Amino acid sequence: MLDTAFRAHGLRDLLVTGDVASVLERYLVGTLDEFGASLWAEPVHGCEDIVLEPASCDFLADALFQLSTPELFGTVSSIVESLWTRVPAAEL
Repeated sequence: MLDTAFRAHGLRDLLVTGDVASVLERYLVGTLDEFGASLWAEPVHGCEDIVLEPASCDFLADALFQLSTPELFGTVSSIVESLWTRVPAAEL
């Protein structure tokens, strides 16, 4: 079960594409900065209690890994732009 800190950030036991799309959108519209995007992804990526939506497991795992370790993949801006192009239209 997720602890209070995760629930305070609006997370559930099941991480779905819409959760990541929401973070990406907040970054793109300027209500979340680079630090905030990484700060969101780090504990989620490391939490063993979160299950990834089966239909989007690869995308979600990739998004969490890239956003939580931007030093390996480039700027958060370039990561977000790349991930945004992979979000299914139904989630936008």
